[in-house]
Amino acid sequence: MGTDMVANNQGLIYPFFIIEFKGGGPSGAESLWVAANQCLEASTSCVAIAKRLNHQLRRCKNDVIQSINSVVFSIVISGTKTRLYIS
Repeated sequence: MGTDMVANNQGLIYPFFIIEFKGGGPSGAESLWVAANQCLEASTSCVAIAKRLNHQLRRCKNDVIQSINSVVFSIVISGTKTRLYIS
């Protein structure tokens, strides 16, 4: 399957759980917004990796092989708030 399933240069394969930590500081709300955007971008990448896997599985044309359902959980954490996103 090549490197289609690798998410980063550290060899992370088929990720499904993303965590972003940001410090509170004086602009805590802005940091949380930035972290949420980074988390959602990472989640989109994870879902795309699973879609590529399903595409490869469909090409096998074997009755035993089934497509997978993909879900990605993302958590954004600041000093005072935590948000959970599910993609």
